[in-house]
Amino acid sequence: MTLRPRTQRAHLDDWDILVAQGSRPRAAPKRLKATVNAAHAAAPRRLKPYNYSMSYVTEGMIAELEEKYGKPRRVEVAVEISPAEFEMLRGSQKHGRNHDITLFIFEDRGYQQFAAIAKHMFPPGAYRAPSGAADPGEDLEAGAKREALEETGLHIELDRFILRVDAIFSCGTEKEPWKSLVFTAFATDGVLAQRDTNEIREVRWLSLEELQGPVRRVLLDTGMGLFRYRVALHDAAVEEIERLRRSRRG
Repeated sequence: MTLRPRTQRAHLDDWDILVAQGSRPRAAPKRLKATVNAAHAAAPRRLKPYNYSMSYVTEGMIAELEEKYGKPRRVEVAVEISPAEFEMLRGSQKHGRNHDITLFIFEDRGYQQFAAIAKHMFPPGAYRAPSGAADPGEDLEAGAKREALEETGLHIELDRFILRVDAIFSCGTEKEPWKSLVFTAFATDGVLAQRDTNEIREVRWLSLEELQGPVRRVLLDTGMGLFRYRVALHDAAVEEIERLRRSRRG
């Protein structure tokens, strides 16, 4: 992933552009290597075009969150993913879903450690900020709190709306739009332990330094486009969280 320097982005009216570069992994974990290589080798089959009008998260709903939690930095991302990843993405689009709400849930108001998850298919050492979707008819904030409880066991209060990522995932000629709405939040109650054990293998407190160091390397070394997307999202989110840290210290 590359982020254009700020001096080259002045004409974009507060939009950042991130481009996913399809570099091959240096050493993909054995458990993923065969799957990744086979997926990249396969030709994507023609899939049913996505109905853009089906999305149930509207700009009006997002504007309500901006009014309450601040206007986020906006980022555009283009990501090339494998046929297997594209199928997985399409499989997540029940009821026309094309979004996720990503949460950096901090242990305290110093923005030091956040709750990070690992799913069952993640290689050892791979973690990311929890995320999920609001259900049709569900308030976005209520959906965020429900997903936090399911994935981390924590009750939360939202803090800041720090980032909105508008992505286009592509596989050959196939394309899918996606939105990630990223928030900081604070744990208010509960015990750090996943409730959804079918989806989540592990949840733990993680520092931003760990996220941007060893965890970042593990995610990139898989060679998977969806993990590259998460790394780009983490990178942009950490920049915004560092600003919050500085403002608290000031």
